[in-house]
Amino acid sequence: MAADRADWIEALDGMLVFADDLQRRTDEIMQGGTPPIVERVTYQMGLRGRRILQSARELARHEWDDVVGNLSRSLVETAIELDYLHKAVDDRSPEDKASLYECFALIAKERFGERLDPALQEMHAKALAFREKHGVKGHTWHGRKTSGDGSILDRLAILAGEDALQERRTEGLLRAFRQSSFFEHNNALQVFYLERLPSGNCRVLEARPHAAPISAVVLSGSEILWAWGGVLGMSADVRQEALRPVEMVQRKDHGLGPDDLPPWA
Repeated sequence: MAADRADWIEALDGMLVFADDLQRRTDEIMQGGTPPIVERVTYQMGLRGRRILQSARELARHEWDDVVGNLSRSLVETAIELDYLHKAVDDRSPEDKASLYECFALIAKERFGERLDPALQEMHAKALAFREKHGVKGHTWHGRKTSGDGSILDRLAILAGEDALQERRTEGLLRAFRQSSFFEHNNALQVFYLERLPSGNCRVLEARPHAAPISAVVLSGSEILWAWGGVLGMSADVRQEALRPVEMVQRKDHGLGPDDLPPWA
C-alpha cells in the first residue's frame, strides 16, 4: 500500500527533530569562530532549508497543501545547489562556488538599488570581476539553469558517470524538480481549487489535502539535511538513523518489507 498524506507528515515531523539538532550543532560552531567558506555556505543553505520545512509543516496543519507545493520548489532547488556546491563541476572548485555564493550579496545590494559607500563599491567591483572570471552571468549566484542542456542537473548527471547511487540521486532530484514545477507555475493539472461534481458542475474548494506536496518536501528536505549533517562531521550511519522516518515512509510507498533492498540504497 502506498504511503498516504499522514505517513509523509509523520516523516516530516521526524525530520524536523533532526533539523533542530543540526541547527543547534551549527550554532555552537558559529559561536566558536568563523568556519571555512564551504562549510559556512552549507550552513546557510541548511538553515534556510530548516525554516522552509518548519513553514511547510505549519501550512500542512491547515491543509494548505497547494502552498506547501510552492515551498517544495525552494527545497528542491536548495538540494540541487548543495549537491552542485560540493562537486567539482565546470572548473569551479567548491571554494570558488562558495565564494560566488557569498559575493552575490553585494551584487544583490546594487541590483535592489541600495547605495554603496566607497568601501562597498570596491568590494562590489571585486565581486563583479570574480563572477566574470568564472563566467557567471544572469540573476543567480551560480549563473546556470537548473535543468535542461548545460544546466546544473545536466552537469551533475555527467559527473555521476557510472556511479549508480549518485546517478539515482541525480535522477531523483530531476524528478522532484519537475514535480515541483507543477506547483510553482499555473497549469490546468492542479486540482486544489475546484472539484468537479458528478453533475458536471464544479464547486470551489477552500483547502484540499494532498500527499504529493508533502512527499516532495520530505524527499528534497532529506537531501538537504543529509548534506548538512555530513559537513557537520556526522557519519553516514548516524545520518541514516536520524533520517529513519524518511526511509520508513519510502519503504511503505514502494511496498518494501524490512529485508528488501530499496532502490535508493
